[in-house]
Amino acid sequence: MIELTSAVQTLLKSMEETMTLCGLSVVYPEGIKKGEAPFETDGDKHIITLSSNSGAARIELAEGKLYVLCTNKKASEAQENDYQQLAVSLLEIDDASFDTKDIKSVANELCESVEKFFGKSKKITVGKEAKTAVKKGGKNSTVTYEPENLAVRITNIYPELKEALDANSEKYEMILPEEFFKEHANKLIIDSIKNGDQQKIKKLFNVFNMFYEEGPKDTQSLVAVSILGMNLKDDSQLLEKVEGYMEKDLKSAVTSVIRYFSTLSGKKALKSIQNPTPYVSKRIKKK
Repeated sequence: MIELTSAVQTLLKSMEETMTLCGLSVVYPEGIKKGEAPFETDGDKHIITLSSNSGAARIELAEGKLYVLCTNKKASEAQENDYQQLAVSLLEIDDASFDTKDIKSVANELCESVEKFFGKSKKITVGKEAKTAVKKGGKNSTVTYEPENLAVRITNIYPELKEALDANSEKYEMILPEEFFKEHANKLIIDSIKNGDQQKIKKLFNVFNMFYEEGPKDTQSLVAVSILGMNLKDDSQLLEKVEGYMEKDLKSAVTSVIRYFSTLSGKKALKSIQNPTPYVSKRIKKK
C-alpha cells in the first residue's frame, strides 16, 4: 500500500515535463515547505494546485478517484466555479496491489488532459496516425471516455497489448477500437475473468463502469455489447463472477444485451456484428 504523501510526490514527479511545457508550477499551501507533499485537505478531499500566468490546474483526490480541473485564470484569482472538470481517473492508493506504475499511468492520462487544455496537446502515442482525443463537451475540454481512449486505457492494464494497438493505428490510419478489442483485448479480458484474477478484474470494471457512465453512446456500446455482452452471453457462471463488479447502469445494460441476443432478432443482429463490413482505407496509394 502506498502512502498519500508518496503517491502525491510520485504523481508530481511524473508530471514535470507537462508542467514545464504548460508553464505550471506547484502552489504550496500555507505551512507546507518545498520538498514536502504540496496538498491541502478539505474533508475527505486532498487538493493539489498548479498555477501559471495563463491559468491553473487543480488535482483532487477523493474516494479512490483523481479529478483534473483547469481554468484560464490564475490560481490566486480563480473561484470554485471557474474550474472546468476535464477527466476522472482511478487512484486507489488504499488498494494493496496499487503501486508506482499505476500512479505513473494515471499521471500520463492527467498530463494529456492538462496539455490539451493549455493548447500543448500531443496525439495519443499509439501510432503515427492516431487521432487526438476530443471531448464531446466543448473545444476547451478533453474527454477521456471516447472508444479510442478506452483502448489506450486497457493497454495500461495489459501492457502487452500496446504493440497490437500501435499496429491497429498504423493499419487503419486511426485507432479502430472494435477491431482491437475483438482481435486482441477481449481474449485477455475474458481470460482474467475465467482465471479469477481479482486485481485485473477490479481494475477492468473500475474502467468499464467509468467509461460506460461518462462516455458517449459508441463507448457505451463498445463496453456493454462488444466487450461484455458478446463474451458473457453463453456463460452464465462467468457472468455471475463479474456481476458484483458492475455498477447499476452497466449491469442493467449488459443483462439486457444478453437477453436480446437470445431472441430471434438478436441472433440476426449478432450475425451482423460478428461479420461486419470490412474497413476500407481512404489512404491514397502512391503509384
